[in-house]
Amino acid sequence: MSVQLINYFVLAEGSLDDASLEFDKLVNFLSTRDNFRINIKDNEAAIFSLDSGKTSFLKFKIEKKTKDVSFNNQIVYSIEKDDWESAKSLNNAIKNYGYRLFNPTFGFFLVNSENLTDLSALSPDKKINDIFKSFDLAPLFKYENSLVYYAIDKKDKSIHLVNRHLLEFLSLNQKAVADKKYFSIKVADDISHFIALFDRGLIPISFYQAYFEGNKIINLSGYNLLKTDENIIITPVFFEFVSNRQAFRSGQKTPFMKENIIQKGGSIENYLKQLDEGAFFKSKIICVKVAQDVSFEIDKNKKPIPRLTVSIFLDEQNN
Repeated sequence: MSVQLINYFVLAEGSLDDASLEFDKLVNFLSTRDNFRINIKDNEAAIFSLDSGKTSFLKFKIEKKTKDVSFNNQIVYSIEKDDWESAKSLNNAIKNYGYRLFNPTFGFFLVNSENLTDLSALSPDKKINDIFKSFDLAPLFKYENSLVYYAIDKKDKSIHLVNRHLLEFLSLNQKAVADKKYFSIKVADDISHFIALFDRGLIPISFYQAYFEGNKIINLSGYNLLKTDENIIITPVFFEFVSNRQAFRSGQKTPFMKENIIQKGGSIENYLKQLDEGAFFKSKIICVKVAQDVSFEIDKNKKPIPRLTVSIFLDEQNN
């Protein structure tokens, strides 16, 4: 009986103009890690992971195009079906060394978090899959040791967070019928946006928090920004979505405003609306994140005014 292999591509942050050189660099790096044992033969490296107790394989070859990301030369990483632990170990090792693992079948990079499992590497759970199928969803990821799932909508390809509480109930009560709006909520327009947002901590985990509060504004400061009880100074920091990298990069320029201030009684929504109406950028705001730390400045009356840093994540600009 043949072993089913799951293949990933290894992408360097720079380029892979010389795949053999990058392959050697990567193998040499992995050889220095305590949790790997490497055996090289005929341009293929067998990687035994002490974390999983299994062997996976690394080799290089020419690939011209994947689903939505184009590369010229590729390093291919192969694991046995259900050996997610080996893929997770490798991803953890290389993510801070300038490399990323890419799933060419579904067209996404693995996220940085080791807790989010790529379900395509595992044998399907028929009961769970049948529940998802009834809502025209297909599970893509789940948090380890939980029922927190993210799924793709089969119709519009948007990514949804599943209500883990309702999922558990339906798995135990198969005759029950639930409304889709209580089963899942959209958290990203597509898989590329999902990966970029997740790596920035911008994808919710709590279904009901996302359902009742939305997920466009993430306020870590705890400061009431829905209706402020004093003036607040805002330091905006902009990030731009790059679709083919499935990531955000620092904005090239910061929009000028006469005063980055939310006046007493104002709100963060009104501030964002001012930015949008001011045509400082052509792309839409996907979401914002208010930093946890609060600093202060002195006004002309020597009164301290809170200053908050607000990261504003913009969609890719259409040329």
